[in-house]
Amino acid sequence: MLLQKRYSTQSLYQADRKTMPCNALETQFARLSGKNLRYLYNAGRYFVKTQIAKAFLDAIEAEVAHDTHIKHAMITPLKSFKRNRHWDTPIAEADRLWIVGFLEDSFRLLWLRAQQRFGADENPLNYERDRYGCFKDKRLQTLYEHTVATKILEYIQEFPAHQPNKKVILLTALPVQGITDRPETLLFDWADYEVAGCLDNLADTIATRECFEAERANLTGTSSRKKVERILGCSSDQANRILNNLRGGELLRVSLCEQIFSLLSDGEKQTSEIIQVVKGNPGAVKNELSRLVNTGEIIRVRRSVYTLKLN
Repeated sequence: MLLQKRYSTQSLYQADRKTMPCNALETQFARLSGKNLRYLYNAGRYFVKTQIAKAFLDAIEAEVAHDTHIKHAMITPLKSFKRNRHWDTPIAEADRLWIVGFLEDSFRLLWLRAQQRFGADENPLNYERDRYGCFKDKRLQTLYEHTVATKILEYIQEFPAHQPNKKVILLTALPVQGITDRPETLLFDWADYEVAGCLDNLADTIATRECFEAERANLTGTSSRKKVERILGCSSDQANRILNNLRGGELLRVSLCEQIFSLLSDGEKQTSEIIQVVKGNPGAVKNELSRLVNTGEIIRVRRSVYTLKLN
């Protein structure tokens, strides 16, 4: 069985927190944007300092302790993840293969490949990275992601995934051709794992979430209030407002908070830009920005400029 974190930036941002009536889905991890997660994965030197990284580490340690007869192997560039001796099983002998983060080659190798492929281009290569750890030059970023995906595939080919009770778990936001598109691969958000509690329950949890997602997509103005409450896990008043919007031909309302997080996932934004894009009263948008700054969920970089909190 192959398990990979869902890599769509939208799904990683939303984390489908309302697809199941379960408070466990309301986790702090659901609020991390896709680009924020990409930053965590790409900039490995910062990764181990984050809450999501600690959650990954705690979860893997719990899986190891859950059944000591199961052998675990881990591939990761993160040194802090390698301290458990139970993760040192050779890949070919392991029952669980964990691939965590982006498996980078040395910069020199990347530079050589880039020079061979793009060195003669009219536009010179730009090796500068953005604040999320991605190369600003799309040619380099594409080459980098292809290199990482190739390394992941090489490790998976060493692992006997075709044998019964063998599992590969990819904790990386990178889509890997030949893995992500396999019918046996299960794509999950971290909130799925939080609800499941362990790998053994993850497949059922994913199936339940997908069922609720399908039901949510099929909600119409003729749906009953009870059905809306069950699917979205909301109150009666909220269900009534949603039904009123649906009966008026409008889409489900996205909260100001979610709109702001989505917008800031692309980087810093000025108040004027946020007000122009976010659907809502300008005064209410400003109040929401102030509230999010006060709760520490976003950062005011300078006057009238905001960004997501990375840690």
